[in-house]
Amino acid sequence: MKYDLNKKRTPTAQRILDTFSGALLELLQEKSFDRITVNELCIKTGIPRATYYNYFDDKYDLLDYCWLLISEAIGIGDHDRTAQLPLNQYFDRLYDFLDRYRRRISEVVEHNPIDGTLIASFTAYLKAKAQDILGESLSGINTNVPLALLADYYGNTVLLILEWIFFNGHALSKQEAHQYMTALLTSGELIEGKTGRH
Repeated sequence: MKYDLNKKRTPTAQRILDTFSGALLELLQEKSFDRITVNELCIKTGIPRATYYNYFDDKYDLLDYCWLLISEAIGIGDHDRTAQLPLNQYFDRLYDFLDRYRRRISEVVEHNPIDGTLIASFTAYLKAKAQDILGESLSGINTNVPLALLADYYGNTVLLILEWIFFNGHALSKQEAHQYMTALLTSGELIEGKTGRH
């Protein structure tokens, strides 16, 4: 990102960052990310293009900033992790956030296909977060599987379930989703060729 988020933000800088991220998130409920332009964002916010480019390289840079804000709202931002975060807590935080914004997510998905730029960017961001967070949580276990691979496996399973619920429209309670997650992470029957049929 062009703007250095590590430096102390002035009230003006924070206002500009908030205004552009808010405008993008609003527009995503009306149209696909691919059709949104920087010019449109500037018109919507009333902020000049020159100012936009002082903060962001392009609209993808702004999108990455939105993911950062969302990860902080979920409680999985870099400054949120003072201790390890177990898989169930990671799952619960994501589920609770997505559930709270279910209607908005539905509107966004209506205009942004599951295999499109927006959803792919979001899931890639969450996968990277999952590997980082779950990798720390798994660091003490004894396994022959590389921890990075195990963290990917757990993280991908969490995201698969959440995508199935919130992006593909399958209504599941958090308790049911936990049951699915447990079944997916502990079932070796398909690998071993056991199908329950006689």
